[in-house]
Amino acid sequence: NPVNYSHQSFKHGGKNIHVLSATRDAGLDYTQRSNKLSHHVAITKTNGLLAGPAAILSAFPFETEWPSTRPAESRNKPPSIQKHAGNLPEFKGSWKELVGDAGYAGMIAEAIVTGSKRRICIAYSVDQHRSILNLMLEITAVLPPEQRWQATFSTFAQKAVAGRDCKIRCVSNTSPESTRAANNPHVLYINLESPPSLDDASPYVA
Repeated sequence: NPVNYSHQSFKHGGKNIHVLSATRDAGLDYTQRSNKLSHHVAITKTNGLLAGPAAILSAFPFETEWPSTRPAESRNKPPSIQKHAGNLPEFKGSWKELVGDAGYAGMIAEAIVTGSKRRICIAYSVDQHRSILNLMLEITAVLPPEQRWQATFSTFAQKAVAGRDCKIRCVSNTSPESTRAANNPHVLYINLESPPSLDDASPYVA
């Protein structure tokens, strides 16, 4: 399975908690069952983190194996979010390369800001997965800095969990969830291999 980069949020004790995660395959355990390695970073205050979640996910040094091969002194001192939050999101040309128009980043950004759709689903083929986090970067680049943390997403979405906000669910275009989303009028569904038409009148798309 591909690495799943996600930004989800939930309420706890009256506070909004943002969780940045990287979940990857970790081989087999001693019973020959598959394992996963998940590294989560919980954030209670996003003030000053203007780059937004996608930019931090692309730069943060998540653990890639366990036991960790990093020196003990660095394992005992978690990496600083602030240190990896300085690079603002920018367009890398991923939307234009995959679907022919960067305006789709604006279409999704508008849906996030206006709440015009309950959920957003991006369906992709296996060879497109490596570009999904870059697509999230470009979506947050369209959003004003103070609204970037509204963009919750999962680049390889699994079963939805009640109480967790995940607006953009990215799934394989051959999955049952892709089929359900395509037939749900409350979902903004974008299949990267056959995307819907753009509204050129939208200020987010222009």
